[in-house]
Amino acid sequence: MQSPTQLYQAPCPPPLAMRWSEPCGGYGSLWWSRRFLRSMCSALMATCIMLYISPTLGAVVLGVVPVLVCTAAAYGAFVRRLSKRVMDALAKATESAEESLGNIRTVRAFSKELSEIAKYQRSVYDAFKLGRTVRMSNCRSRSHTIRYAALYVLLSTRTDEA
Repeated sequence: MQSPTQLYQAPCPPPLAMRWSEPCGGYGSLWWSRRFLRSMCSALMATCIMLYISPTLGAVVLGVVPVLVCTAAAYGAFVRRLSKRVMDALAKATESAEESLGNIRTVRAFSKELSEIAKYQRSVYDAFKLGRTVRMSNCRSRSHTIRYAALYVLLSTRTDEA
């Protein structure tokens, strides 16, 4: 806060990333739909082959996979909402800093530098807490994957004794 106040008054051009990403908006939906159709055709064919080879295994798969897909979709929605909250908290922190720097003369006139720093630190800490929650949820899902992989290895290497 010891810099001259004129430094913060210069106008800023729009971010380059925003200007670069504008022409790329229309290609995403076409790519997604082709990928989705290809995946659905593959899944349908695999299910038909599995039902033909082993109807029991096919029935088990048709019973278990929808439950797993619904659970994964719900978990993905939870993580997406949490990530959006993190981004909103970071945007709030950035907005707070930008507002303070944009009005640096007013902040200095009322000697509120320390309160503005404290306000920014609080908003950054809130974003940090949310980010830590997202990170922990990702770690939990990885640990579940490792547990299931270990269980699969143990069950697949088991020898049946007659």
